Amino acid sequence: MVDNLSQKLSQTYSGNEDSWQSVALCLFVGKPYKSLFFIHRSRNMPTHKNQIAFVGGNKKEGELPLQAARREFEEELSISHNFLEFMGYLPVIQTIGNRKILPLAFGIEKQHLDGVVSNGEWDYAFLYPLKALQEKKYWSHGINHDRNPAFQILFFPMEPEKTLQIYPTDYSMQEFYLWGATARIAWNLFQDYDIVL
Repeated sequence: MVDNLSQKLSQTYSGNEDSWQSVALCLFVGKPYKSLFFIHRSRNMPTHKNQIAFVGGNKKEGELPLQAARREFEEELSISHNFLEFMGYLPVIQTIGNRKILPLAFGIEKQHLDGVVSNGEWDYAFLYPLKALQEKKYWSHGINHDRNPAFQILFFPMEPEKTLQIYPTDYSMQEFYLWGATARIAWNLFQDYDIVL
């Protein structure tokens, strides 16, 4: 069960400050948890524009991972991190650009997301069902011959009819592919942990 995921995750991070550069927040929504929370990054962003992503960002000097995650949550969503239930740390992933991202898992009840407002880094926020993400037959992979032929890039098609819009509530979402670091983190969740839905 997702609700027992915290029992399988480490509650402390033993890596040094050089072992991670940024954080990503896997937000499990509901009670029991049924969905993951995603943002659609703005087309005006200098990096990762127009991509589906988790809330997250780079650490600041002297920050611990949990501090960075809580700060990013408040900065990007404009709501208090006190609504978050910390579940634990997931393994660091390395991107094709050699950035080290530390994913942290949190739980949050849906009503606490009602006050979400964009800080300008993203245009839309939505929920996507865990059960749909768990369907391996919809996942595919590719490689980037120019940068690292040994690095597998994962893709997952996100269907508009399966999304639940959080902000704004009246936008019409098109089909997008989940890929990159966000897809890798989501894939690892189901591969590395016995999540039963």
